[in-house]
Amino acid sequence: MLHQNQVISSQINQLALAVLFGLAGYLLVFKKFCFLSAQIAEHSDQYNQAEVK
Repeated sequence: MLHQNQVISSQINQLALAVLFGLAGYLLVFKKFCFLSAQIAEHSDQYNQAEVK
């Protein structure tokens, strides 16, 4: 019985780690995407200003 509980708790720990890593990866990708879209927006602004001139 005790052994079974240890197995279950280790599975829960692995699951928690997987969720944490998943969230961390998602946040990193999200930040990168925001950074890239901001850069693209800046470039398009410069391009539009150049066209107007």
